[in-house]
Amino acid sequence: MPYLNPIPTKFSPTLAETRKRVISLYRHWQKSVPTIVIEYRVNYPQAVLRTRIRSEFEKKRHLTDIGAINIALFRGRAELEETLNNWKQTSHLADIIEKKEPEDKQMKFLDSFLAGQN
Repeated sequence: MPYLNPIPTKFSPTLAETRKRVISLYRHWQKSVPTIVIEYRVNYPQAVLRTRIRSEFEKKRHLTDIGAINIALFRGRAELEETLNNWKQTSHLADIIEKKEPEDKQMKFLDSFLAGQN
């Protein structure tokens, strides 16, 4: 059973340092995919997990505030630690992998409603 040692929470003072930490976390997630597939006996190919991890990082790509980036890094590291230490159930992991994005139909309705068309 893999065990990921906890690390102290660190606040990066510059964008360059936060960028290095984000890349390091991303690589650690990607390198952990084979272990996750084996430990959780997931019925998804590794490529699906890698794509899902990539999409989660892409969601936060627009962040420019150092504080917000540091919070996202903390949460990402906590998720990785929980996953590798088997503190999650297989169903939790499956929910994360199968998470669907909001439907366009609902967003179109809200956009038109807020624009005063309906």
